[in-house]
Amino acid sequence: MKQLAVILLFAALIVGGCKKDDTVTTPTTATGPIVGTWLSTGANVAYGLRTALKVKSVTVVFNADSTVTTQSTDSSNVVTSYTGGVYHLGTAAADTSIRTIGITYASPAISQSGIVQVVGTALKLEVVQTTPQLTGVVAATVAGGFGSTKYNGVALGVTYIQTYVKQ
Repeated sequence: MKQLAVILLFAALIVGGCKKDDTVTTPTTATGPIVGTWLSTGANVAYGLRTALKVKSVTVVFNADSTVTTQSTDSSNVVTSYTGGVYHLGTAAADTSIRTIGITYASPAISQSGIVQVVGTALKLEVVQTTPQLTGVVAATVAGGFGSTKYNGVALGVTYIQTYVKQ
């Protein structure tokens, strides 16, 4: 009987020690370093895009759910939209915070790969089209760093480095 009393007392202390928690916890959406709206304009547009395609600005929106949309505007104010996109980030290099990035758009149906880095409110991106494959073009790598995109084995330097400012 003594043991039963101790057990009942212990149970009463446990139940009596519990209180209702009125705090409501709202789930939050995870945000990564590239999540947001980014604008590249003027000299921040990659040299290769400015000269070959006459691009004057690019707006890219990276969402927390790994979707992405992009719009580029050329010197004739023609807007090209890239929609139905998804992106995948690799793990950041510990010493540089540069990551690999892969982007696939449904319309137009293309894929890009390369590297990305966010420092403060600036995003640096160097990607090239990988599907359909551009003959002789090899995307930049984390090990090679920015400027390591190659064409027929020759590094293209700053030609396809794009700088964006967070909006």
